[in-house]
Amino acid sequence: TPWCACSAALSSCYVVGKMGRMEFRQDLRLQLVRGALTLIAAAFLTSCGEPENTGNTQVVARVNNREISVHQVLAVLQSRPDLAAAPDRLAAQRVLESLIEQELAAQAGRELGLDKQPHTIRMAENLQREIVARAYQDSLVARVDAPATDEIDRYYSDNAGLFANRRLYVLEEFAVTANPSKLDLVKDLAAAAKTVDDLKSGLSAQGFPFRSRQFVQAAEDMPIGLLKPMSQLAVGQTMVVPDAGGARLFSVLYVRTSPIDLQVARPVIGAYLLAERKRRAIAESMGALRRAAKIDYSPDFAPKVQSAGEAAWPHGK
Repeated sequence: TPWCACSAALSSCYVVGKMGRMEFRQDLRLQLVRGALTLIAAAFLTSCGEPENTGNTQVVARVNNREISVHQVLAVLQSRPDLAAAPDRLAAQRVLESLIEQELAAQAGRELGLDKQPHTIRMAENLQREIVARAYQDSLVARVDAPATDEIDRYYSDNAGLFANRRLYVLEEFAVTANPSKLDLVKDLAAAAKTVDDLKSGLSAQGFPFRSRQFVQAAEDMPIGLLKPMSQLAVGQTMVVPDAGGARLFSVLYVRTSPIDLQVARPVIGAYLLAERKRRAIAESMGALRRAAKIDYSPDFAPKVQSAGEAAWPHGK
């Protein structure tokens, strides 16, 4: 069935996404779930018979004198990926019943004049502004082209630590308290230690307070700045990262190579590069709008450092 096919595709995509960075798999999972939920709504409508056509509106229910359309059901389904876990017809039926409850409450509120209250009007204005702003950002990202194959392949080659040379690590982390003047000594101790026990003994002998823990780390879950130096370490070696109040030491206890094939990585990389292009398009546009606008702050809200408008608010794309 279409639903089974979508479920299988979703599971497969999640495994593939697991091999990439966190934002890769979240974006791909959301796209497939939304597609699957569209099929859920279609299956629900088919099982209920043909919805009534009224002009351009397909009506699935009437509440007193107001209609609920199939498009309203689809909109809720596509904004709620968590509903994918429910059986086909049940998910859409839940949405429809929720919309009916919402419409009943809205009708009762209008009868009481709540739609005319200042607080309600302000909320409606805020919601309208958000919707129009979102539509503007959507129009920007709709013009963004997908990355070409050669760009995807180049990213794969340039980030071998995430793909061709991907590694899985078992690490022991040390949070060491030390004055900046003592960091060179900490580095010397880390370089001289042949084992974790050697390192612990050296730190203790020099009077450095520390805490340690062991954990498993995949290359894609590692801060990008640590990826290359970590990939150059062998078992028993330690990397020192200066930190507030001292340093963090990462000793390699075990490492296993776990490469990702280019064919498997391509869709993951493509989704990531496309998302980056979309974020960049929004940031550039918002920066240009902010620079062209006249923005006056009240004294209490004036920023200490004037924003360049480079960061857009969170976007669902």
